[in-house]
Amino acid sequence: MLRAMSISRRWAVPAGVAAVVAAGSLVGPQLASAGPELPPTTAAQLLARLARAPERPFSGTVVQTTDLGLPKLPAGNSRSADLTALLTGSTTVRIWSDGPDRSRVALLGSLSETDVVRNGRDVWTWNSRECAASHVQLPAEATQKPAPKRPMTSATTPEEAARQALAAVDPSTAVTLERSTKVAGRGAYELVLRPRAKGSLVGQVRVAVDSKTSLPLRVQVIPRGQSSPAYQTGFTDLSFGDPGDQVFRFTPPAGSKVTERSLPPGALEHHSAGMQRGEAFDARRPAGAPAVVGADWTAVLVTRMDRTQAMMAIGGDQVGTAVLNGFRRVKGSYGLGRMLRTNLVNVLWLDDGRMYVGAVTPALLERAASTTSARVAGR
Repeated sequence: MLRAMSISRRWAVPAGVAAVVAAGSLVGPQLASAGPELPPTTAAQLLARLARAPERPFSGTVVQTTDLGLPKLPAGNSRSADLTALLTGSTTVRIWSDGPDRSRVALLGSLSETDVVRNGRDVWTWNSRECAASHVQLPAEATQKPAPKRPMTSATTPEEAARQALAAVDPSTAVTLERSTKVAGRGAYELVLRPRAKGSLVGQVRVAVDSKTSLPLRVQVIPRGQSSPAYQTGFTDLSFGDPGDQVFRFTPPAGSKVTERSLPPGALEHHSAGMQRGEAFDARRPAGAPAVVGADWTAVLVTRMDRTQAMMAIGGDQVGTAVLNGFRRVKGSYGLGRMLRTNLVNVLWLDDGRMYVGAVTPALLERAASTTSARVAGR
């Protein structure tokens, strides 16, 4: 979940969204009631404010809640308990931000804390349970690279989730503004995106935008046919102002294990460019180099993962076994594999290691697998 990141307030509303909103074909009522405590505005005006909102340093607490309809998972050990919360419960994250090059994110586990600290080109990751730290220095051009596409439910912050939701908007999406709300004690406008793309599992995405700073405060993703969010990330407290230089200075505690890491030449360029273009999967890609098949609300993330890697990612022991047991055997023109179905995200994992993940129907996952399988077979 945590990774080297920059939390930047300078992000543009995708050109496609702005163009269709300006044309009036995407937006519902042009003037929506924003409630008695906030001035009325329109969805188009709110999107424009999001695009031009200035950078503001801040700190706060974010609670992320996930309910994908999975069966109750076993408790497992303390490490897997934290991962269980990410899959079927709530997790708490502390965030400090001072522009795109200085940020700190702390995942607060039941008995531990994991931090990612970025200060300029230096990125530190700290795991209190293992008393281990790793350090990497980013290339000078790292801040100029576009953020790669990721599943919305992987977002650490409401801003990140809002960016991903708006990037998925296509001409079939209805965008409306509903009554105002309060998040972390702050008045907010609520922008609602309703995808109509065939095959998407997303019914609506609700983005609460701070009325004063235009910072996204909360994002809720509601599956089709349901009324409650399957995924939500939102601030529970928030304050604006310089967090202070000391927050972004990290020195490994005495006795901790420190690992110096380096990025392979061109790693950021290849990863970002491929994800932005939505490259088709290529079996010759190295492990950990995902691609995207499709676009917008029906985009499918494609990667490779064997059982050992999956167990390590999920948490091992009982939790990993329980999740993997939730997969059901399937077969098709793509070969043999397993399918995990939830109310918002489906996963198709083929026996050859290819993994397809998306907020789409199983049929779309199988179509993506069949298409990429044919390309690989024909190389």
